[in-house]
Amino acid sequence: MTKKCGTKNFPAIVVGILFTVSGLMKLFMMTPEGFAQNMLVPVLGVSAGLALILSWLIIIVEVLGGIALLTKCKCSHGLYKVLVAGLIIILSMAIIFAHLMGQDYMSALKDLVIIAVLISSVSSCCGGTCEMKKDN
Repeated sequence: MTKKCGTKNFPAIVVGILFTVSGLMKLFMMTPEGFAQNMLVPVLGVSAGLALILSWLIIIVEVLGGIALLTKCKCSHGLYKVLVAGLIIILSMAIIFAHLMGQDYMSALKDLVIIAVLISSVSSCCGGTCEMKKDN
């Protein structure tokens, strides 16, 4: 019995929706400038110019990474890995600089669970077939 890898990865789909919506909200509701000034400058303590560059990078990675999770490996496997790695880096920075510094341990734990889903999505995305043993 064979089955397509990763065809029913519900957690990855939910996380894909989460990142796509989050990135689009930063783009259209907060605006990249607002996200940079209100979130990145105070949390990271960087200049406004660097914060604006980082805000655009975060928005692009969140939107494209979310879409990659939703379409489940329709892009090249290498690009998929890079986008998911970008999402993991964004979440890791949020854990370190925002959640742990602000002693928001539940948000840090939530982000760790999302990172686990992202890692799982990369390992389940093989673009081919997986051999499944049939139990007798």
